[in-house]
Amino acid sequence: MSEPKYLPNNKENKLYSPKNIVDLITKTKNEAGNDEKFYKNPKNNKLIEMQYASALAVAIYSSTGDKYYIYPTENPDIHFIEQKSINKRQIGFSVEIMTLFNYETHSFDQNYEQLADLVWQKKGKADYDRTELLLISRLNCWFDIDKFINAMEKYKWKFLRVWLGIYKSESKWDFFEIIPPQDEKNVKIAADLNNAF
Repeated sequence: MSEPKYLPNNKENKLYSPKNIVDLITKTKNEAGNDEKFYKNPKNNKLIEMQYASALAVAIYSSTGDKYYIYPTENPDIHFIEQKSINKRQIGFSVEIMTLFNYETHSFDQNYEQLADLVWQKKGKADYDRTELLLISRLNCWFDIDKFINAMEKYKWKFLRVWLGIYKSESKWDFFEIIPPQDEKNVKIAADLNNAF
């Protein structure tokens, strides 16, 4: 990671661990009655973003051992706060989230150029301070990550890095760093929310 980003330290800000978020989602889904009602309720949009962020936090932890807590905001969507900096000068990074394919999507026409253009139209002009972009796919069909990377590399992204999170099951995700920082290579890390801290 490049130079640290210092985030607001306000006693009213509530930080969530990935485990807190998993528990909150389970409770909210039970109250909704089923997954479909949970995902279709616009009141749950921020919680859904937190779900995606918590999966990335678990993946980072499984890869590096660094624990990050989630602080939901707007513009960008989420701040990741490094555990060891909580109650100090809070260090972390920010993530803007975009869902490419939600839980209802069952097919994709394999037009990666058009998909990359859609991401560019929605997020390419955003210029947040030292922020990463997390793209989410809950698609249940073949997705060629290499073709998507090639299509995404045609644009000049202002994000520090671009992640692609791919849903595998309720507790399992794969994350691909599709646009890494300069001089770094693409990586793939897995998240198992059963190991949420």
